[in-house]
Amino acid sequence: MRFRTIERRALIESRVRAFVFTAGNATREETAAIVAGALEHMKRIIATRPGPFIYHIGRSGKPIKMD
Repeated sequence: MRFRTIERRALIESRVRAFVFTAGNATREETAAIVAGALEHMKRIIATRPGPFIYHIGRSGKPIKMD
């Protein structure tokens, strides 16, 4: 998603609020733990920021806004 400009633009033009997971080699268990750890951050973003937006979530579990 970070390098797919057309896909990113399509999401923004559709006014989507999206979170994408970017730790590609994570196991199911690691992915579940990372997303669970990010959930409160995600809820806060959803509650306070209007769309459109795209955040990526990597191994740190911290959602980072994509430009």
